[in-house]
Amino acid sequence: MHVGSMNGLSLPFFTKSGRRNSHVETITCDSKEESTVLVIYSGGTIGMLTNEAGALAPAANSLCHLLRRSPFLHDVEYARKRFGDAAAAAGNTPFVLPATKEKRRVLYSLIEYDPLLDSSCMTADEWTCIA
Repeated sequence: MHVGSMNGLSLPFFTKSGRRNSHVETITCDSKEESTVLVIYSGGTIGMLTNEAGALAPAANSLCHLLRRSPFLHDVEYARKRFGDAAAAAGNTPFVLPATKEKRRVLYSLIEYDPLLDSSCMTADEWTCIA
């Protein structure tokens, strides 16, 4: 498995088709205007939802859904153009940050740790497991 942030390197792409974004594709940068990044999400406030007890708790795929709805964190139009309408409509594309002033794009994938953890309860044991 290659993970890279330079042109010509491949990055695994984990889609939301599985409970933990486990379907693997490959992102290849086609030009100097694209870079790739892998985001590993282990849990925490940004991906929490209110549970049945009324408390915030990590929820599978909630961060993916949040990212896809935020124009500051995912450029849907570029994803459609780059990966196709059908893939973008199904949410089966990498995330794409809006272009920088230099017209550079960052394509990023997200892997969720299983199980997601509440970061306020993590200890060195969880850090070791994640590593």
